Amino acid sequence: MRVRPRTRMITGVGAAAALLAVLTGCVGSPTGSSPSSDGGAGALTSPVPYAGPRHPTPLSSPATDPDLLATTRLTGCSSVRHGWEASGTVLNPRAASVTAIVVVQFTDPQARVLSSASAVVDVAAGATGTWTAAGTFAAPHGTVCVIRAVADDGRS
Repeated sequence: MRVRPRTRMITGVGAAAALLAVLTGCVGSPTGSSPSSDGGAGALTSPVPYAGPRHPTPLSSPATDPDLLATTRLTGCSSVRHGWEASGTVLNPRAASVTAIVVVQFTDPQARVLSSASAVVDVAAGATGTWTAAGTFAAPHGTVCVIRAVADDGRS
């Protein structure tokens, strides 16, 4: 009679249990119930609801021009009276002048959009133009400026 070693069976059961633990840890509750908050080790907590200001944002932005976006720089992002301001430069890589529209979004530190603003700047061929876009809103500590789109409005 051949005796099977128990270590193989225990190892197989241990591997199956570990796999089950990993899989169930990655799958959410089918009922959508909130995570445990019993305070035990490894207990999950629900995120704190956002209680900051809510501001309307543009429903759409102009189609981004990849050449202009690649040469647009954000050089400033700071608090101003009643809001926040972003500033920067646009280098026109073309042989003809361009009227660039720069759309900026202002976000909180968790990247939630608070407001937006745009600037229009005429830039001669091969030259660099400066732009400033300001939004009027209650800016929380840690507000961030993000270039959302840069487009050629076709006027030049």
